[in-house]
This record gives sequence, C-alpha cells and structure tokens, in this order.
Amino acid sequence: MNNFPLELQVVDPLAWLMANDIVNENNSPLEWHDHRFLIDIVRDLSPYQVLMKCSQIGGSTVYILKDIHLANFYKANVIHTLPTRTITKDFVTPKVDKIIALNPTIHAMVGETDSINLKAIGDRFIYYRGAFEETEAISVSANVLIRDEYDRSDQQVLELYETRLGDS
Repeated sequence: MNNFPLELQVVDPLAWLMANDIVNENNSPLEWHDHRFLIDIVRDLSPYQVLMKCSQIGGSTVYILKDIHLANFYKANVIHTLPTRTITKDFVTPKVDKIIALNPTIHAMVGETDSINLKAIGDRFIYYRGAFEETEAISVSANVLIRDEYDRSDQQVLELYETRLGDS
C-alpha cells in the first residue's frame, strides 16, 4: 500500500508511458518485450523498493520517468540522489533533460523552474542532489526519496535525506 491520497491513485505509470509514446534519452521507444522485468518496477508504487541490477538495462530511465509521473499525477515532491554533485550534473544533462526535450507530453509538464538540480513538474518539484556532502541534503523536503547508486553514496548523507521526508 502506498501513501498517496486515494483521489490521486488513478494513473497507471505504464499505461501513461505507452499512451504517450514516451521515448528514452536516445529517442528510442521504451522497449518492454526484452525488458519485461521493468514492467513491475514501473508500476510499483510501494513506499519501499530496492532494485539490484546490472548497468545499462534501463533502470535509471525508468526512475526518471517515475520521478516525473509521481510529481505530476500524485502531487509528490521527489528527491532523486546520486553519489556526488558532479555525477548529478552528468546524469541530468544527458538523460533527464534529453527525456524532457524529446517527449512533448513531459515537456508540457515542466514549469518555469528547470535547472540541473531542480525541475518544476506542474506545482511540484524534483530535486536532483548529490549524496556525498551533508549540505546537499538541507533545505529540501519531499514525499519520495529515490536513492540512485545507493552503494556508492555516503550512507550518513542518505540518512539525512530520510529526515527530509518527515512531514510527508
């Protein structure tokens, strides 16, 4: 069971992706036949999830799209961490920004705030932050925390991010 208000629990993430012909950062359609394992991940809105995976299977793309979906349809502020600020920049520019630019449906959701570390999606925000310095984890609050590259991040900083969910 997730923690979202019942009136907001109506938009299936997979159906939304397919209905809008969402493409990845390489302008390729999302491929489900050889990536069936991603279907359950896309649709899963449980509050605690762990994904152990190899690289280059589409996991980051799925979580970028979940960030956007949760912000837009579930009115959730999202913190998406990566190990360092540099990695965050190297992640957002070629992946997140490209997905936004290549998908008119998503592009239309983006508000005036559109920087490397902060994206407005409708009236909500997605924070892309590093998890190596405590200063990254202050002055933000959210409903959802996505910890990408968890094992490469500073565990004490990740614990600090957990406190940012306290009012959710």
